[in-house]
Amino acid sequence: MIRLTRHAKRRMHQRMGLPRRSLIRTACLALRYGLDIEEAPKSTHWSLCNQYAKCDAHLVKKYGDFYFVFRSNGNCDTLITVIRPNKISEPRWRKGN
Repeated sequence: MIRLTRHAKRRMHQRMGLPRRSLIRTACLALRYGLDIEEAPKSTHWSLCNQYAKCDAHLVKKYGDFYFVFRSNGNCDTLITVIRPNKISEPRWRKGN
C-alpha cells in the first residue's frame, strides 16, 4: 500500500505535470520498477541520494528523470517528495549562454 503526502502530491503535479488522478498510479510504478540508487547512472546522480540511502527509513528510487523518496513504515510506503536533478555536466548558470 502506498500513501502520498500533501507535499508529494504538489511536487508531482508541479514538476511532472501529472493530473491529480494519476499520482498514486505513478508512485506505484516508481516503487515497483524504479532503479535503486546504486543502479542509477552516475552522470545524473543527485548529490543528496547518498544521505537518504544511509537512513534506514528512506528508500530512493529513480524512475524516468525523477527521484522518488519513500519512507517505509512496516507494510505501508509513503512517498515524501519527487526531485528532478540538475545535470552535473551542465551548470544552471550556463544554460542561457
